[in-house]
Amino acid sequence: AAAPPPGPDSGPPPYAGAFGATPYSAYPATGQDRPASSATTPDGVPLAGWGRRGFALTIDGVIVAVVAVLLSLPWWIDVVRDVSSWMNDAMNAPQGTTPDTTALLDKIAKPLLIIGLVSNVLRFVYYVGFLRWKQATPGMLALGMRVRLRERPGPMPMSTVLLRWLGHYG
Repeated sequence: AAAPPPGPDSGPPPYAGAFGATPYSAYPATGQDRPASSATTPDGVPLAGWGRRGFALTIDGVIVAVVAVLLSLPWWIDVVRDVSSWMNDAMNAPQGTTPDTTALLDKIAKPLLIIGLVSNVLRFVYYVGFLRWKQATPGMLALGMRVRLRERPGPMPMSTVLLRWLGHYG
């Protein structure tokens, strides 16, 4: 006699590409008709996947980078001017000699420090400000996501927002 077919507890279901497997179907963004195994908050709100989170982070990173460059443009101009001048000196130097690298580093250290400060302050104000104001950054909002405590809806306390920022960028 043939062995009985395997029961539901006999192993994981086949993946979508396996022979004879039912392909996965797309679920609506509202969370309706999702399988019970999908991760949700205790009150049933679906959690965003890693892909959407990563894409939102990329959108936010581009926004912050563009604004940071614009805010720190005077110092970027100084750095580019000093490095270009050093490169011209290096190209025109007699064979076997190079201009003083230490002098270049001394010239660009202060502008680079200011650029870093501007970027970090902007990143802090952007993320903390948007998470407190809208419970999401523009990248998250563009993808229909909001940040909240898992256990309860609504805005997060400032301490949670700060810890979240430190976890990401601290």
